[in-house]
Amino acid sequence: MCGVFKNVANNVTNSEPIYILLLGQNNDLGQSLTDTIICFGYDPEKQEAFLVSIPRDTFVGKSLASATPNDKINSIYSDKNPERMLEKVNQLTGLNIEYYIKIDNNTLIKLVDIIGGAQFDVPIDMNYDDKTQNLHIHLKKGLQMIDGKKAEMLLRFRHNNNGTSYPAEYGDNDYGRMKTGRNFLLAVLEQTLKVKSVDEITKIVKLCLENVKTNLSTSYLLSYLVFATDFDTENLKLEQLPGESVYTNGVWVFKANDEETKELFENVKF
Repeated sequence: MCGVFKNVANNVTNSEPIYILLLGQNNDLGQSLTDTIICFGYDPEKQEAFLVSIPRDTFVGKSLASATPNDKINSIYSDKNPERMLEKVNQLTGLNIEYYIKIDNNTLIKLVDIIGGAQFDVPIDMNYDDKTQNLHIHLKKGLQMIDGKKAEMLLRFRHNNNGTSYPAEYGDNDYGRMKTGRNFLLAVLEQTLKVKSVDEITKIVKLCLENVKTNLSTSYLLSYLVFATDFDTENLKLEQLPGESVYTNGVWVFKANDEETKELFENVKF
């Protein structure tokens, strides 16, 4: 795998830390909602990385007292103006993220299938049905191979038909969903780094070029993948934006804890 990437990026020697905003877009029911928002950082020289989830309901407006659904961070993204999302995330985190990568749920499903699936320990039994979306989630708790179809179930699950969700100690509802998403991304990353087949690598690159929206050039991104082939996922920190849910002006929002947020990103950044 490393040799294939070097053929594409053999003249690039940049090994500076890189920060990227990862966006997962859900296109259900004709909507384009950025339900997954993750700050990613990678230092090639230290071989360290982090993923920090930002709740989709995070408040980014001016006043909590007059909060509306449009003040939630997942309403900020626009295909025509992704820089606005970068600006808000940087204000929130204190980072200086220049790059973004947006992937929709259908592309992620295809990626999981290309790499042959990923072993993952599903934290709870998941049973949910929504006929309006033709969405049917049925997964058993425990370690299992997750293919693309199961990946969609896993990542879209919020609660069961009977209203139960992740236990409080795991992180209920959206918090549990984000934790599952981070852990599954780790499993997919581990499996992707094992890919050696030129045919599979070609399919991954082709899928990304055709379906992923980003302001990163292909050669620049691949130059970091050269280093990433030696990455040990034990050096990956998984975190979530600290804060709490608040009900204000008839709207539930997630209010980040400013002091804890500042401390978190000071600790993880390079």
